[in-house]
Amino acid sequence: MNRTSDVPPAPWLHLPEEPRPTPTLSRLSSEILGRVQQPLGPRYGGCWLSSDPDGSNIALNLSAVSPTAADQAAVETIVKSYADFPYPLNPLVPMPYSYDELVGFCEAIGAVLERRGISGVGVRVRPDLGKVVVELPSPDTPAREETSGVVPDDAVPFIVVPPAFHAVLRSRPDRPST
Repeated sequence: MNRTSDVPPAPWLHLPEEPRPTPTLSRLSSEILGRVQQPLGPRYGGCWLSSDPDGSNIALNLSAVSPTAADQAAVETIVKSYADFPYPLNPLVPMPYSYDELVGFCEAIGAVLERRGISGVGVRVRPDLGKVVVELPSPDTPAREETSGVVPDDAVPFIVVPPAFHAVLRSRPDRPST
């Protein structure tokens, strides 16, 4: 398995305010995602929203294993058929693993951790990276060794996210004004 690495936060976390899932936006997103998976088939890699660092230019991103020009054209046609969808489509991002493969890797890692009784480890699919991110509570967590060989090495970056860090953020009082 890869050594503990720095994994950028999910791109939608850079948005100044996460897009509000209005009923219309939720319906459009569901319909679009359902339809774009058809031409990509088992090569579908996932979707995410991204923006420029200043929070402008929010766009829809889709990935696939070895996307072709025909895939791009088919996906563009589908997204453009929803005139009310507020975000433009970026070019398809090539990824080494499909979303189904990533979910399978995630489940395999979760099963190993459960069998070994290892807790406090977060395992999640990051379609924007085409990887499964394993969040360790500390660098010496045995999860890294226990999951070695379960999935391909290039499919999993490990990051350390101490549980206390999240608790501090939630309980931190507002700074007094000066």
